[in-house]
Amino acid sequence: MSETLRNIASKAAVIVVLFTGTVWCGRIYRAFVHQVAVNKHRALSLKTFQAFVEATDDKYVKDAVLMAATRTVFGNVPTGLVEEHGNQDSGVNFVEFGRSTAETAAERVAQD
Repeated sequence: MSETLRNIASKAAVIVVLFTGTVWCGRIYRAFVHQVAVNKHRALSLKTFQAFVEATDDKYVKDAVLMAATRTVFGNVPTGLVEEHGNQDSGVNFVEFGRSTAETAAERVAQD
């Protein structure tokens, strides 16, 4: 009886270890595929940004394209491969806020 119980326990332990290893490898693979998709998205975004910048000479258009490309490249890219827990973009544009504040400060300094 104890011999049978020991055999069943050892087989169950081996199955649990193999199942856990399979799940772990699956998660690593999904994370790897997610990173590949994100990096490909960023590379395409940068190529598009370069094409738009080379196509225009207007400073404001270049700034707008830079802002959109920055948001796209460094923003959250949902691929569906990795669960997203509250990583949504806030929608606050800190760079644009800082630029407008700096321009206002520069105008005040120029007036004085």
